[in-house]
Amino acid sequence: MVKYRPLLNVAAGAGLGYLVVHPVIMMTADLMLKSASSTNYWTAGHFIATVQKAFYFAMLPWAVGIGLLCATVGWLLAKVGQATMREQKLQGVMELAGATCHELNQPMQVVLGYSELLKKDIRSGDPMCKNLKEIISHIDKMDRILKKIRAITKYEAMEYIEGITIIDINKASQI
Repeated sequence: MVKYRPLLNVAAGAGLGYLVVHPVIMMTADLMLKSASSTNYWTAGHFIATVQKAFYFAMLPWAVGIGLLCATVGWLLAKVGQATMREQKLQGVMELAGATCHELNQPMQVVLGYSELLKKDIRSGDPMCKNLKEIISHIDKMDRILKKIRAITKYEAMEYIEGITIIDINKASQI
């Protein structure tokens, strides 16, 4: 992703105003003054040159302002693009989360059901009962994790190992 550099954008906008907009305004002023001088509104060449220079300097801030306006519009478009990209990431994460939860919940419920059935057949003093309680406890923990994944409402990432970025389920979900 290209990083946005506001100062560079403002400088480029001001440069655009000075190098592109300002000359266009000056060419228009030249045409207007030549048209006015050819119709004998002003006969003194010095007066026309003075008015032309004053107009050049008066229009320079406007040209730079237009350039800065272009820079601001560019900045806003970059911000909108970033927001759109975050929304698309969130939408992708939410769709993947929903599908993953659905697919994991099916076998998890089967394991939970069989564990509950086995637990009913085993006496409470049997060492297998402790193991089944542990299995059921971890299935409950998996269920809580799946609920968090289903409740993801924003894109929050965190650094994992070796520079890998993963979704931070605790910060991204409402639970």
